[in-house]
Amino acid sequence: MDVEPDEPSPNKSKVSRVPQSHTITAKNVNEISHMNKVAERRQTRLKDQTIKSAMEAISDPSKSLKRAVTMVEVEEAHQIRSKHRATLQEFESTNARLKDLQTQRLRTTQAWKKLGSAERHYVQEAGRGQSDCK
Repeated sequence: MDVEPDEPSPNKSKVSRVPQSHTITAKNVNEISHMNKVAERRQTRLKDQTIKSAMEAISDPSKSLKRAVTMVEVEEAHQIRSKHRATLQEFESTNARLKDLQTQRLRTTQAWKKLGSAERHYVQEAGRGQSDCK
């Protein structure tokens, strides 16, 4: 039973090509939503020494609530947070910071819509390409 190579085998079905994947990365979202600009703006505002020292005091791992074992350590960490709370709340609730956060939310939403639209377009084009091959 020799089978000629030119004849298609009755057991094999047509194989369609799979399109290349369309990937969306965090870098794409950051670029489209200008997230890096907002982060840079926040860092320039953090140059104020009182705010910077408050951030460093709260983020000190030796005084962290997560690592506190005894009640004395918990009380120390709580006192540090209470001491710097007003400074940090003032920084985070400035009009410029609130506007940046709102703008960032809107831009991120628009970025996801834009990326989703691009992916739908990509999938539709891939589907049209496969239907043309049939």
